[in-house]
Amino acid sequence: MSEKELYKKIVLYGFITAILLSLISWFIFHDYKIIGGLMFGAVGRLIGFLAIIQGANNILKSGKSYMSTANYIGRLIFYGIIIFFAIKYDFNVFALIIGFSIINVIVYIMQLSLKKGG
Repeated sequence: MSEKELYKKIVLYGFITAILLSLISWFIFHDYKIIGGLMFGAVGRLIGFLAIIQGANNILKSGKSYMSTANYIGRLIFYGIIIFFAIKYDFNVFALIIGFSIINVIVYIMQLSLKKGG
């Protein structure tokens, strides 16, 4: 499996997991603030994940190591903006954190599913 295929699977499984968790949360809590927090966090983290991939590719192409620091700081600012707007629009912050964590869990599961040396 190539890296691009792996990244596509991670993004796809991340979206599917976020949607499933949102549906389950809706049937349990009937609160749009929880759904909004989950989706806002998941989409924000997916954008951050794609920024990591793009940043790593740019660093490899250009050879400029300072770009990694700039990319990291940019992502932290982006996550801060997401948290700010989630709080401002009264989304559930706990659900936002779960949304942020979805991609991490998917990445860990994907790593466990790969063969050694893969």
